[in-house]
Amino acid sequence: KFYIKKYELSKHVFVFGYKDHIENYYNMSDVYIQPSFLEGWSIATMEAMFYEKPMILSNTGGAIDIVSDDKFGIIIPNVVKNVIDLNSNKLVEISEKDKNFSNEIALTEAIIEMYKKKKFYKEQGKHAKEKLLKSFSFKNTIVSIEKIYQDNV
Repeated sequence: KFYIKKYELSKHVFVFGYKDHIENYYNMSDVYIQPSFLEGWSIATMEAMFYEKPMILSNTGGAIDIVSDDKFGIIIPNVVKNVIDLNSNKLVEISEKDKNFSNEIALTEAIIEMYKKKKFYKEQGKHAKEKLLKSFSFKNTIVSIEKIYQDNV
């Protein structure tokens, strides 16, 4: 929120906390952005796919599985600012020389890329919904789980 105010973007960028009736927010959005440092399989990403939003996701967790080969959006580098020191079990900051600030640059470049190619990425959002309905339906998920059990029992 600090940067939104600093760069006078409050008419263009909105940050919401928990909301009911999320379809209203997805419908007024052009793109879904999730620049996470750590993320598992994201329900919000699947919601963005359902609402046909092109996505910009960090290279974390399930994002790689969802936006493989830049088919439904853009993957940006994941930048970790802190790590757990395995010797002391304490959270320590990565030294300045080891930090990679490409995440902020990559995010900016991805937003510009999507702006320049609006038509292309809007079409990619439609393909994302098709993948969601085909690959991640309840029925297909059950079939996949049953196959895992059958192959391992």
